[in-house]
Amino acid sequence: MAKYEQIEVMGSMDKRSVAQKTTVDGESSAKVVPQANPPCRHFITRKRSPVGNPFYDDRSLTHDEAGKKFDHLLWDEWHARQAMPVNAQKWFWARVDEYKAGKEIDLVCDCRIFNPERAGSMFSPSQEKTCHGDSLKAYIIFLADSLSQ
Repeated sequence: MAKYEQIEVMGSMDKRSVAQKTTVDGESSAKVVPQANPPCRHFITRKRSPVGNPFYDDRSLTHDEAGKKFDHLLWDEWHARQAMPVNAQKWFWARVDEYKAGKEIDLVCDCRIFNPERAGSMFSPSQEKTCHGDSLKAYIIFLADSLSQ
């Protein structure tokens, strides 16, 4: 059975699931079933979210470089300079509310189909694994933790 964190960065075809073990006539089997309480699923693409990574369009950057530029934008520009667009602020605070309420959150990006760190991935270990969703996840947790202090 997969162990998930409260916030997961997912590929567009990833889904949280659990293994359900059954025994019939002394024979054990397991099947993968969706979770009873599905997570809040938020697409983080440029088209569907105010926190999409605008640097993925820059063909002069590698995927990893675009992710690093977004990380710089988020922490050094939006956060440090308090220059975050209002719609992005609202998006973050809504995710913080979900997080603090104990809800599971999936941040879904189309930069990959499956999360390469999960079994059954279409990606080989040599392919780039970064996603700006990792920065979003860290920032949501940072904001939630800052409220607790």
